[in-house]
Amino acid sequence: MTRAWCIVLMLYQRVFRYADRLDRILYGVAFSGGIASGAALPLMTLVFGSSTSTLGDYSSGQTDPQEFQDSVNHLVLYFVYLFVGRFVIGYISTLCICIAAARTTNSLRKAFLSALLRQEISHFDMQGNGSAAIQVTTSTKYSFRPESLLTRDTRW
Repeated sequence: MTRAWCIVLMLYQRVFRYADRLDRILYGVAFSGGIASGAALPLMTLVFGSSTSTLGDYSSGQTDPQEFQDSVNHLVLYFVYLFVGRFVIGYISTLCICIAAARTTNSLRKAFLSALLRQEISHFDMQGNGSAAIQVTTSTKYSFRPESLLTRDTRW
């Protein structure tokens, strides 16, 4: 890996420093749910392939109408089960990632506010009006200096 890639990876992982055990569990459930939801797509292709072969068998006269109807009903149930399963897993996955992200962001903002309140009073005299509130809600000051985020210094 190049040095730039390592820096980007470290910056990305630094956010997760503010996640607690429950957040990590929620991230794991969301990640696993995303994998399971994505794995269902090839299964739908297999079911669709079976339905086309069933239709081909019926059109060539290899199966009777009752057998064809039973086979189609069976395959439609597979489609419904896959859809419902993907919907439930996708919903749970999205819910977990949203809850974990909100909790992690809240923890990050609390740490920032705590570090901000530990500053000397003179620090606030040098800043403009409302700059502390702006820094809590936005990150424009630090988006152009990623090297400043590599340190563990609590002075933001």
